[in-house]
Amino acid sequence: MIRLVFLCSWLALGVPPDLLADGGLKTEREKALYALGLAVGEGLGGLKGKLTDEELNLVLQGFEDAALGREQLLELTTDRRAQLRSLERDRLAAAAPEKSKGESYLKRAASEPGARRSASGLVHRELVAGTGSSPKSTDRVEVHYHGTLTDGSVFDSSVERGQPAV
Repeated sequence: MIRLVFLCSWLALGVPPDLLADGGLKTEREKALYALGLAVGEGLGGLKGKLTDEELNLVLQGFEDAALGREQLLELTTDRRAQLRSLERDRLAAAAPEKSKGESYLKRAASEPGARRSASGLVHRELVAGTGSSPKSTDRVEVHYHGTLTDGSVFDSSVERGQPAV
């Protein structure tokens, strides 16, 4: 979702979208514009990560219209702002049971033999110990991983892609 808001920010401000394909932020201007996209994404508050693709397309249309000074399809009235707050409350309430299940899952996972929980809450288990010296914060490392949901289904896996993450 943030990538789409980021892309929209770039398009609105005249940054070539093919820069995204390069995977790099090379200039201070590019970094500032990326930061703008992050700020817009962070500004979604409780809606962050809770919009469907269709809903996000409408958000992006509103963003583009406002950012480019185009004619707007409606006014951002006090009533509309109240609707946004209501939408946010509804999405947060709907997510509460899943959040509770996730917290229970993490607690169980952290109690498994060999599991460690980081300060950020990430629970991980080392399957095969690496060899060599420990990496520094400036080093690049290769890792293989499976990201799974609480039901055990894999949502991301460097192993299945056959290519470690760097």
